[in-house]
Amino acid sequence: MQPQRSGPFPYVPINRRPRITWPNGARLALWVIPNVETFPLNEPVPGGNRPGARRHQLGAARLR
Repeated sequence: MQPQRSGPFPYVPINRRPRITWPNGARLALWVIPNVETFPLNEPVPGGNRPGARRHQLGAARLR
């Protein structure tokens, strides 16, 4: 599998996804959402692997 900008699954806008129906006609569901950050896998990361590292170094230098 080759890396793609949006991962291994094609992007589908929420208004084009199929309607979800819950068992017994329920109108409420509990949705646990973990924080997942995404980034393009096929593009270089600006500033290297740790883009905020230089900013932290500069901030620490000011505290000395």
